[in-house]
Amino acid sequence: MEEIIAAEIARWIPDLIAYIFSNILTLTILAAAIALIVVIWQR
Repeated sequence: MEEIIAAEIARWIPDLIAYIFSNILTLTILAAAIALIVVIWQR
């Protein structure tokens, strides 16, 4: 069972990395927006 799970994870990692890299701009903008909201909220 563990071997199957490990194989599934190994198969998903490249897709996950590709997804993150293709959406890095969106994620960066989202992170910046959240950080800005948090800074404003703290004041």
